[in-house]
Amino acid sequence: MILCRTTVLISCLVLGVCGCETKSADTKTSAPASATNVNLAANSQPAPSPASGPGFVDACALIDRADIASVQGAPVQSTVPSSQTSGALAISQCYYTVTSADGSKNLSVHLEVIQADPKNGNPKAVKDYWEKSFGEKAEGGDDEEKESGKPLPVPGIGEEAFWTGNSKAGAVYALKKDKMVRISLGGPDDVKTKIEKSKKLIASVLKRIS
Repeated sequence: MILCRTTVLISCLVLGVCGCETKSADTKTSAPASATNVNLAANSQPAPSPASGPGFVDACALIDRADIASVQGAPVQSTVPSSQTSGALAISQCYYTVTSADGSKNLSVHLEVIQADPKNGNPKAVKDYWEKSFGEKAEGGDDEEKESGKPLPVPGIGEEAFWTGNSKAGAVYALKKDKMVRISLGGPDDVKTKIEKSKKLIASVLKRIS
């Protein structure tokens, strides 16, 4: 009798252990599946890459290094191309790394060439963006307005051009047909100086884009 009870008890213990091991094994095999899904989601996020394909240009080929060195007073150390889409717009970019001779000032130049993304199907995307951003033209041009961040008309380049921002963080936008060019300069210059420097560089860009 005792032997039978012992046998039954041992059988129950074995079944219990096997059941736990099976459950544990199921839990272990499901974990990698979740991890894989997370990795796939992370990898699906777009990352900046050199310009390629319809709607993009090689922005780093649009300004000569010598022209940037002449404007900023120091040579270009490197260029970093990238491209991305934003809504109906395709944006080609180039970051020209420039530092002063003593290494104390960041004089880098950031160029963007913006045009309609052909995959989006809206050829008027740039004009629409331009009208939304600069449709109400700013007037005047004294120092207070230049530092206020209000769009300031910049004559002499493209079909139309504006400065936005201030001396610490500002840029010139110029429109040519179905393309828009944006350029910003690093350095301690005031707004007036940065506008004049930007005009020189944008003039070079506009000659090279169709």
